[in-house]
Amino acid sequence: MYDKILFIGNGFDLDLGFQTRYTDFIKSPYYPNDQSGLIAYIKEASKNNWIDLEIAIQEYMIKNYKASDFDYNKEHFFKIRDALRNYIRSCELANINENSVAYRFLRRIKKNTSLKIYSFNYTDVEGILKYCHKSQSGYDITHIHGSLKDGYIVIGIDNKTRFDNSKYNFMKKSIQIKPSNLSNFQDIIDNSNEIIFFGLSLGITDQEYFNNIFSRLSRTKVHKKITIFTYDGESEKNVKEQIDHMCNGKLLQLFIRNPPIFYKTSDPLDKDAIDKFLKEFYI
Repeated sequence: MYDKILFIGNGFDLDLGFQTRYTDFIKSPYYPNDQSGLIAYIKEASKNNWIDLEIAIQEYMIKNYKASDFDYNKEHFFKIRDALRNYIRSCELANINENSVAYRFLRRIKKNTSLKIYSFNYTDVEGILKYCHKSQSGYDITHIHGSLKDGYIVIGIDNKTRFDNSKYNFMKKSIQIKPSNLSNFQDIIDNSNEIIFFGLSLGITDQEYFNNIFSRLSRTKVHKKITIFTYDGESEKNVKEQIDHMCNGKLLQLFIRNPPIFYKTSDPLDKDAIDKFLKEFYI
């Protein structure tokens, strides 16, 4: 089993310098140019400079799937997915910020069986690690939602969404994910001593993976070291709110039993604490 678990999300890639925000993708030439339907809805919804693509897809489908053509919606969905894959490919290993916390963190990771990495990103984490170390490979990495290296990516809607027409179930992430990506997931978590989250919002679209983790840690005597890297104070607050939701309003119980340590990568006041963490963290 693994002593340490590292979960990484899009904030990790952003810290490395990749332009992998959904708004970056939607503003790019890669985004489809259709003037109606799901594609146009997402384009319009992104005009406030922030969007969760998967939530936007879910909102549109809940509102429109009965009144719109199935084949038309399916075509738009796959156009978006394929365009996103091509856009992410254009971002990979481009202009990596070697002064970033994420890069410095990766430099502390050597090939070792005591660390398990779960990535929610589409970028090739092993390729990035090889870039950081100039040669090494063979890390234990699972891309929950697929990756460019795996040859597929998963985008979609929450498994709890219900359609009268079951043909739309192909949009659910649970249908698209390879079962092997979650093999022994709970056992691996339960047997670890340290869990690190870097750049994950822990938002509603991915809470199915973490509900059980935080719920159990808030009500059991099992001790784990929890470290959470966020961008700033606002993102830290949002993550705490999401964790509180997953703990069924028992965030204080989590703080008592397994208090997380938060680091804000953009906050100069956290710089010394982050430097200390990186110095002590070595795999």
